[in-house]
Amino acid sequence: MGRLLKIALIWYCGTTLCLVAAAALPNRTLSLKDSGDYVRLPSDILGPLEETTVECWVKWDQFLYYSQPFGFSEPDRRNVFALNNHSTSNNFQFFAYHNDVINVLRLKEFLVINQWYHFAVSAGSDGARLVCNGIELQRSNFSEVVTAIQNDTENFLGRSQWTGNADFNGELDEVRVWDRVLSVEEIRKDLFRRLSGTEPGLVAYWNFDSGQADDSGPAAKHGVLEGNASCVESAVPQSFAELTQPSLMTGTVTDSFGNPLSGAILRVYCGSQILIETTTDTKGSYTLQLINECDSLDLWCTWKTLGAWKSDFKILPDVNPSISFTLTNQSQIKGSISALDNSPQSGVAVQALRQAMTGGAFEIAQKTQSDSDGNFAFSNLRPGNYIIGSQA
Repeated sequence: MGRLLKIALIWYCGTTLCLVAAAALPNRTLSLKDSGDYVRLPSDILGPLEETTVECWVKWDQFLYYSQPFGFSEPDRRNVFALNNHSTSNNFQFFAYHNDVINVLRLKEFLVINQWYHFAVSAGSDGARLVCNGIELQRSNFSEVVTAIQNDTENFLGRSQWTGNADFNGELDEVRVWDRVLSVEEIRKDLFRRLSGTEPGLVAYWNFDSGQADDSGPAAKHGVLEGNASCVESAVPQSFAELTQPSLMTGTVTDSFGNPLSGAILRVYCGSQILIETTTDTKGSYTLQLINECDSLDLWCTWKTLGAWKSDFKILPDVNPSISFTLTNQSQIKGSISALDNSPQSGVAVQALRQAMTGGAFEIAQKTQSDSDGNFAFSNLRPGNYIIGSQA
């Protein structure tokens, strides 16, 4: 993605042939720092298409309210094709309105401030697909989201179609629009390459190296820099080794009889930190996508009084083999709280403190309160050594 162009110029110095190397051109990105900074794009970019893939490199500097790196829309916003962060969270989402009905592909607790990502979102008659850093993470069967857009006059980089949403704060690069659904292999092949602008199927291409939002594609759909939007020299990833690759986890949760458990809670821990949490669907299935820099993870799953742990688990970049849970009744730590005269004490806060490593500090693993009879219980605790403490 550095895209340094080296041009050899041949000069005749009398009878001597001289070689002169032109200065390398730096990579530039679109920098959007303040409210009012964005790029206004021309109309009729997605309108003529029946299917598409839109690619871009994006880096968030802040998670502002539904801040949107790009979006294509009709004036009434009944049909929209865009991506943003959800509310002010680090949840990423590609969303498409089709006649006022919203369809969303979301990556929960996924984004990290000041980190570059390459996103490619495709939509066609077979549905939609989300690819991050060259790895397919989600797909859906919702279709017609492109064919429904007939008059896309509200097209922006860094601005939402809804005035109540914040402008995007961060950087963009290599925004590409195609007239077809690219395969994952095609996306990966050109992830770090500067295009010529004449590639078959390329509709529009903004790389900002000219210092403006010029379209290097065949239709010359040049954008306009608004506010203090600027094109700045900036380094972006140039190889997969520079990217933190996302991991995709899928699986099912059942009881000991093999019955699928709907609504079971699954958490992924890095040490004591919860990286991500989800619940199973009506078929007991789950899907998780995460950017993981932890060497060893603990997986916790619970449903009512049933539970299970998978400790010291390795999650690989790309698509992992199915990871399934069979939940059983878990062993419990039980006790009671009473006064010196042996009368039961209710409503007393009780904590299970776990020692994460031998000789290490204790941390709170679970909290509860004693009941009306002074009894308390902890279940589905992570394997380890515990101290039970209370505070009257």
